[in-house]
Amino acid sequence: GREFFVTGHSEYAPLTLHAEYLRDVNRGLDSVEMPKNYYR
Repeated sequence: GREFFVTGHSEYAPLTLHAEYLRDVNRGLDSVEMPKNYYR
């Protein structure tokens, strides 16, 4: 048989995590960490 694998989060557009990260940083939230393995 054939197998089909989906990796990542298909519910996120390519720049969504970046926008959410910048939003939280600009709000001055203390618990914001840079997303791991997102930026190369």
